[in-house]
Amino acid sequence: MKLPFCFLPIDKAAGWSSHDCVAKIRNQLKGIVPRKTKVGHTGTLDPFASGLLLVAIGKATRFSDAVHLYNKTYEAEITLGKETTTLDTEGESVREMPVPEITREQLDACQRVFTGRIEQVPPAFSAKRIKGVRSYKLAREKRAVDLKPICVDIESIELAQVSEERIHCRVTCSTGTYIRTLGSDIAQFLGTVGHVSRLRRTSIGPIHVERAFQIDGDLLFHQQCQAHALSVSRVLPDFPEIELPFLFQEDLLQGRKIDVPGKRFPAVFLGVLSKDGVIRSVFKCQYDSRTRSILPKMLCYKA
Repeated sequence: MKLPFCFLPIDKAAGWSSHDCVAKIRNQLKGIVPRKTKVGHTGTLDPFASGLLLVAIGKATRFSDAVHLYNKTYEAEITLGKETTTLDTEGESVREMPVPEITREQLDACQRVFTGRIEQVPPAFSAKRIKGVRSYKLAREKRAVDLKPICVDIESIELAQVSEERIHCRVTCSTGTYIRTLGSDIAQFLGTVGHVSRLRRTSIGPIHVERAFQIDGDLLFHQQCQAHALSVSRVLPDFPEIELPFLFQEDLLQGRKIDVPGKRFPAVFLGVLSKDGVIRSVFKCQYDSRTRSILPKMLCYKA
């Protein structure tokens, strides 16, 4: 499935906010998709970080919550010996400590401690709300920020020392995990302080950053979109695409149930209707195995 019902895998450059990327794509899609087509990302990525950002186009935005639940994988560099206000390179230095000698055994122990369900306190410079106000706004005003610990799941973590003051970290974790906090907590476990000096998201669920493209230029944007666009079923296999006869289209558009005796379908699927080799419409459908019927739940795309 191509535009305008798909996900675009973007390799976000460091320095861009997720909002910047969405605004850029929305602007570049003018004249390519209908004027009121929705565009939105499926999970923010800090401006200082690079890597995979999945951008939903059209009714694919209605599937963003399902994408948001996927585990994510990150490659991070933790610089030891210096802590910053933001726990990354964007903040001011607030504390420095000597870096002790670190052994492979210590790194292995650290990996064990930070695998599984852990608690972490979100950074003061985060989008968490305190009495309706974003935490980062309070932090910028140098006001006290008291955030409660949250539970996150670390599926796997690999640590390797690349120099006396730098640790490479590869982590796969649940939505809501703060890699900046994780980097700071790892530094404390190793007997010092630290901050995340480089961060790159390499995968979201089954989608890897190698499948993504950059949007730093305007040239060939349409061709890039068509070449890299991912169908909803590619990103979310729980919503398989199934061809339906084109003669079903009018009934589906009217919201009418369609009897399909002698056939079986998944409980939820994307019904694709084509004519003359061209996709004319796509519906999110629900199959009732008791009555052997299909019920349209949402029109996702209509040519």
